[in-house]
Amino acid sequence: MFYLSIILIIAATVFISASLRFSSKFSYMLSFYLFSFANITLTGHLGHSLSLLNSEIFYLVFETLLLGITILVWLKCGKPTILGPFKHSRLKIKKKWLIANFDVILLAIGVTVAMGIAAYLWHLVPPNNNDSLSTHMVRVIYWLQHGNYQPWPTQRTWQIIYPVNAQLNILWTILFTGTDQFVGLIQWSAGIFSAICVMGLARELKAKRTGAIFAGLIFLTYPIVALQTTTTQNGLVATVLFSISFYLFSREITDMRNTGHDQA
Repeated sequence: MFYLSIILIIAATVFISASLRFSSKFSYMLSFYLFSFANITLTGHLGHSLSLLNSEIFYLVFETLLLGITILVWLKCGKPTILGPFKHSRLKIKKKWLIANFDVILLAIGVTVAMGIAAYLWHLVPPNNNDSLSTHMVRVIYWLQHGNYQPWPTQRTWQIIYPVNAQLNILWTILFTGTDQFVGLIQWSAGIFSAICVMGLARELKAKRTGAIFAGLIFLTYPIVALQTTTTQNGLVATVLFSISFYLFSREITDMRNTGHDQA
């Protein structure tokens, strides 16, 4: 069921991203995180309203409905390519570039290994830091027991006053897997897409491609980022959502200037 839900969400994301005809490759990549996160979150909010947060069937039915809507939108928009701005891209890596940027390649290998270890840790080790055990996981389990996120009497007020979106995504993993082995996926993926967003912002600031890659990789080496990728906190989720918003705002300004519609 978990993989079926993932397929439905990704399929819906592909069609809606294609329909928007992004001109920027970074916008297209970031839309995959944004729309997938929004899909799960929207389903969760509706599930709360119906007290069906603990129903796999409800999630699958609503995700199927969203997929159908995105397909209709895609057809209405003239069936734009699902590859978006990557349609005519060809991966060409020259030997000269590899030699000149050997340090960046080593950094990329190191970061990839580190992210792989982080994924292994959150899959193997149960959530165990104080915030996860006292707040984030507590509220998720309560929601699963009651089918909604209505407030309840508690001495730990953070359990009921934090924004719910990040934990709705965590709930989705537990609901479909029956375990907490995938709860770290939410923060871990947020870290990766935050790094992509850093690269995109660097390019908007006219950085060269190698410099943008370096900036994104360095972001993933920050201790606070590396530590958060293995937790069920919501720091990286907040980071990626804010960063994507900032990037898309910046990209819109760039597009307006390029098309001569900037009236400033």
